[in-house]
Amino acid sequence: MGLKNLKINADQIFSFERDFIEDSYNKFCSSYQYQSYDSAIPFILDLDKLVAGGVPDKFSIDVFGCHGVEINKPGYSNKFSVAEAVRQSKSNMVVTLGDNVYPVGLGPIDSDNQKNLLDLEEAGFLQDSAGYLSRGKPHFMSLGNHDYNVHHGVNQIRHNSPSFFRGARQISATYKSRFFNMFPVHMPYRFYALVKTLPNNSAVIIYCIDSNTLLWDAYQQDWLVKTYQALNQKFRNHVWNIVAQHNPVFSRGKRGDPSSFSYDDIGMYEGLLRVHGVEPRRLKTISMASELSDYYYNLELQDGLKFDAFLGAHDHHTSIVKVAYPTAINKGDKLLIVAGAGGGKLQSFYPISNQHLNWENFRSLYDNDKEYGFCKMTFSYNAGQGQSALAVMPIGSDGTERRSDPIVLVKNVEGVAQLVP
Repeated sequence: MGLKNLKINADQIFSFERDFIEDSYNKFCSSYQYQSYDSAIPFILDLDKLVAGGVPDKFSIDVFGCHGVEINKPGYSNKFSVAEAVRQSKSNMVVTLGDNVYPVGLGPIDSDNQKNLLDLEEAGFLQDSAGYLSRGKPHFMSLGNHDYNVHHGVNQIRHNSPSFFRGARQISATYKSRFFNMFPVHMPYRFYALVKTLPNNSAVIIYCIDSNTLLWDAYQQDWLVKTYQALNQKFRNHVWNIVAQHNPVFSRGKRGDPSSFSYDDIGMYEGLLRVHGVEPRRLKTISMASELSDYYYNLELQDGLKFDAFLGAHDHHTSIVKVAYPTAINKGDKLLIVAGAGGGKLQSFYPISNQHLNWENFRSLYDNDKEYGFCKMTFSYNAGQGQSALAVMPIGSDGTERRSDPIVLVKNVEGVAQLVP
């Protein structure tokens, strides 16, 4: 089945993850009546089956992260305001970008938690994720650094099983939400893909990535390439490839500014990279965001993968940037979105003059570090023009749009995305 066909060597999977991944895969096949687009690849979810409503040629999602403020704790009212605005948004589903539970995630899984029993901590997490955040809309989640209890210093996820299993427990709890007939909350594994079809054999593919571990996680890296290749081979026409993860590939906040390395990210991620045999390319001159930028850029340049947008959080503000491929590659524009204003204490922008970015023609389209909110992404297909479009609108916690017009990328008949002037 799926796991074996990936042909991942045992030493490429976290040693203490092996039992958990098998358990998750078995639950996935059972819970989602697994009918993958490619039976060799696990953890691909068919949104045509999971998400009701909408029209065949239009589909919208609400995106935000850094929302894990506990109920009745300082700042929770900000999170609740964002959730209320999401409830009023006429979207089909919600995608959140990690830091689901501040400050240290759920407690590690123990023998009692492995049972089909829902304890109070898990019940509170699910109630918050479904009842307060998404208000009954299908909700698809990712893991952030706080979900692993990784912050302010080196915490070796791979070699620290209690830390790893804090995130694993959230995954386990989402399967239990269906067992207890709760609102649907989905996180089938640390990484997974969402597929929504549009007319004329086009599709939206969202790769929900565990960016906390991606740079040294050979299993996840192999899964991403094979999933991309299989799905783009199937649809071929006007495919929107979107990466959703906690860490941004570009940030105007402290996680993207080299002068902030002494704070947390440089110590945490340089240490982790070295532990796992990956030497950062520009020590003390580059941030975690730019390491991820390098990784995806190399996937595009060397492996032929092409992503149209990167969604991230981690920094607590909203930012939308347009970049372009180098002229020699000539594959159009892409959006780099930070949607981290979901409820955690807001964080100011940093200077961007020294930031590293492989892509060209940087252009800031929206910046807001003063208020909470989310981004609404709407995908559509125009049969008459033979074009598909992605429209992005930042929305405040009061539910009002923050631009007079949405930011729009349009794909032409060759499948190249261009920003609408």
